[in-house]
Amino acid sequence: MSLKLRRVDLEHVRVMVGLADGPWTSEGVRRGLVDAGWLRAGDDVVWTHGEAVELVGGWELELGAVPPEPYSCVVLPFALLWPPLDVDGQEDDLDEEEEDDLDEDYADDWERVPEAGPAEFGAEFLRVRALVEGLIGPPSSVHGNLESGVRWDVWERGATVFTLYAQDDVPSYSHYDRLALGVWGAEGWTPPE
Repeated sequence: MSLKLRRVDLEHVRVMVGLADGPWTSEGVRRGLVDAGWLRAGDDVVWTHGEAVELVGGWELELGAVPPEPYSCVVLPFALLWPPLDVDGQEDDLDEEEEDDLDEDYADDWERVPEAGPAEFGAEFLRVRALVEGLIGPPSSVHGNLESGVRWDVWERGATVFTLYAQDDVPSYSHYDRLALGVWGAEGWTPPE
């Protein structure tokens, strides 16, 4: 097993909550990123659903549809677990000698913790949740649980929904489970099942 981390701190949480509480438009998100120092003043966010914008310092923010359209979102992934949690009751078929074959596809700013597993993954979720709760209080709702591999902690913020979640990592075709902070347009948003 292995875990890759980008260490989220209170400032990351504060910026993401600021995006949730700011104007939910493409310009509002761009302005929030510039004000936070995550984007240079002259840079634009090129909104391509499913792509990412590189932030100052090398981190990336994944993009959904353009705010305020349906399915609009910005997502900050910060932890990847390999192999993914066994949620279907099947024995995993990994040999103890196997390696995470996508490991080298990730930038060096991802901290690699080679022997970490589900316990460390869950602890990271809870650590970041404590940061969020310390800033904006308990979530409006919680869906799923970490043991099942899918959990969404949801804070309703008016025009947006702020989330901390654990789920399959779609960009790697579920090679990993991941933890992420996300901001979503509230209109029509429902937590994944």
